[in-house]
Amino acid sequence: MEKNRLQPGFWRIVDNDYIATFSMYTIGTLWVVYLIFKVFALEFRDESFYLILSIVLTVLGCAVLAWRYWRIRAFFAKGERTRGKLVKTDFFRSTGWLEYEYTLKGKRYHRKETVHRNPRTRALKEGDLVWVVFDPQRPERAMLADIYEEKG
Repeated sequence: MEKNRLQPGFWRIVDNDYIATFSMYTIGTLWVVYLIFKVFALEFRDESFYLILSIVLTVLGCAVLAWRYWRIRAFFAKGERTRGKLVKTDFFRSTGWLEYEYTLKGKRYHRKETVHRNPRTRALKEGDLVWVVFDPQRPERAMLADIYEEKG
């Protein structure tokens, strides 16, 4: 085990964390649809409703995105690292699930992490050794460090 050294950046979190990715896509999609209607002068049933909806959902999406960013960075800041093994990968459309195991003080932990499907997460294969960041106070809480950290 070793103390974690690296902090994931904003775009790395958005690219890998499913909730952050979904928030970013939601914000972008809302405004693209709204702008398409405005640019092509398409009829709105109630334009002010869609504008207010877009603003409200943008604020909520930004709040969720900020929460995920700060939560993941805080987790990496206080966490410790250990080696683990990827036991299963599963992908469907833009979502992926990575299952891994790690052992601390003779106790084996099993985690399943929901991720955004991208080249970095798809490159991981069952049986790969991975770095895991875990909470030293609650070692059952963990995240895959390999998908968030830059390779040096």
